Amino acid sequence: HLAPFGHVGFFADQQMHWTWLRSLVETRTDARVLNLFAYTGGSSVMAALGGAHVTHVDAAKSSVNGARRNAERSGLGDAPIRWIAEDAMQYVERELRRGSKYDVIVLDPPTFGRGPKGQTWKIERDLPALMQAVAELLSEDPIAVLLTGHTPGYSAAVLRNLMHPVGLAHGGRMESGDMVQEATASTHVLPGGVYCRWMADPTG
Repeated sequence: HLAPFGHVGFFADQQMHWTWLRSLVETRTDARVLNLFAYTGGSSVMAALGGAHVTHVDAAKSSVNGARRNAERSGLGDAPIRWIAEDAMQYVERELRRGSKYDVIVLDPPTFGRGPKGQTWKIERDLPALMQAVAELLSEDPIAVLLTGHTPGYSAAVLRNLMHPVGLAHGGRMESGDMVQEATASTHVLPGGVYCRWMADPTG
C-alpha cells in the first residue's frame, strides 16, 4: 500500500536478491536465516519458501505486522518464522550472549532510524560494529550474508569494506554492485541502491 512519504509497501530493488536467497537456503535443510531491518518481509517470505527457519526483525511494529500478513497471504501462515519488533543492534547483541547462530544473515540498514524504545540508529556510527557482530553470529558452516544500502556516499566498494570482518572470520568470496530496475519500455535502468553479497566457499 502507498505510504504518505512515497513507499509502496516493499522495496522492488530487492527482487534481484530474492530468488538468489531462496535458491541458497534450498541447499540446506532447516537453514537458519536472520533478516535485520526486515521491513515488510520480502526476504523473509522467500527464505521461508525455500524451507528456512526465519527470524524477522524490524524496529517498527507496523512493518512486522505487515510482514506477517504478507507471509500469511503467501501461504506461509504456519511457516517457522519468528516475528520480532526490536532494535536490530540490541537483538544481535542479545543473540550473541545467548550463543545463537545463523547460517544466513540479511541486512538492509537505513541511514537513520529509531528503535521501539527510543534507541537511535546512525549508519556511520553503528554499521561497522554491527557487521563485526554479524561475523560472530554466523554458524560454523555459514551460507551467506547480504548487505544492501541506499545511503548517499555508501558505494558498493564501501559495503565490501564493511563486509570485511565476515570474510576475515569465514573466508569465502564476495560480489558487489548496483541494484537496478529495468524499464520494460526502454533500455534505461533505475538505480535502486548498492549491495554486497558474501558467500561461503562451496569447496570448504
